[in-house]
Amino acid sequence: MMVDLDNLVIFDPGNSTLYAARDLPMAMNGQALQLTLPGNVDTLIEVVKKPRKASAYSKRYGKAFKKLSPDFKKMNGEWKKNGFRSAVRAAHKLAVSNRKL
Repeated sequence: MMVDLDNLVIFDPGNSTLYAARDLPMAMNGQALQLTLPGNVDTLIEVVKKPRKASAYSKRYGKAFKKLSPDFKKMNGEWKKNGFRSAVRAAHKLAVSNRKL
């Protein structure tokens, strides 16, 4: 998601003032953009990027991987030799085949 800062306006209810977002100091905090309003350092406004919706394939793949991963692990919980790679391949195969999990 792209945020057009040229058209974004921030309203400060403390002093009833409008600010153009492009004129405010900015900082990135993870996936959030923090804008600092002048005169009041405590007021931070976060513009958060919305995560995309998971596809049907990725949901099937996640379920398949959770279902198959214990088969490729040792009794103590560690992955067998090439177990992780094998589990990924098997989960991909199952997710692509579109069978019920």
